Amino acid sequence: LDFAMSSRIVEIDRDADRRYTFATRKAKKAAEKGEMFPQSSPMVEVWQFKNDDAESHEALTKLMEAIKGAKDGLSGEDKEQVEALLKIGVPPMGEKLEVFLPQQLVNQLHYAHNYLAKNMEEFKENHTEAEAETVMKAAVEARTKAMKELTEKHVAARDEVEEDVKLMKSLFRSQSKDKYKTKADVLRSIWAELPKYLGKPVPPVDEELLADMEQIPAVQEGEFRH
Repeated sequence: LDFAMSSRIVEIDRDADRRYTFATRKAKKAAEKGEMFPQSSPMVEVWQFKNDDAESHEALTKLMEAIKGAKDGLSGEDKEQVEALLKIGVPPMGEKLEVFLPQQLVNQLHYAHNYLAKNMEEFKENHTEAEAETVMKAAVEARTKAMKELTEKHVAARDEVEEDVKLMKSLFRSQSKDKYKTKADVLRSIWAELPKYLGKPVPPVDEELLADMEQIPAVQEGEFRH
């Protein structure tokens, strides 16, 4: 057997690690309250829209008009992506239209659609056409409301997790080699801020502890802003 080893560089997405950590914590906290934290993954995947006949082309045109009307309620990266899509516009009939859509949200919307369709088919088998039409009308309204709610919750959860990620990165980037020389300096700084958040004075830091921490550099070799 050949046990020779060779070096290899493996790229790790630390932001993805951070997102997973924060999302998992939030899901656990929500579960403790008997609640659920929405799917928040920002992962996107390519979806191709049918555009090979007059019917599908017309449907795609109407979809673009609906998106155009909804874009004013968006902001940030979401708005930029929608504006980029509208700039591409509806391609001529027969040409592909591929867009990036949030994977988790699309999965949820598909599940809701399929669940409704299955139950409607079962309802039609045991009821009159008039009854089925009445229920279908109400179901379509309920589906539209559910799709809106799922989308809003996904976007809110995704942005909440992303803000936590940005905050963590900004915290580590704020580390300074000049402001604090030892771990004792860091502790004194934290201790001075505590009364602002606790709303009451705090006892002095143990002098022996400070003396020990004076021997430890504030920034360890190889750990600066890491």
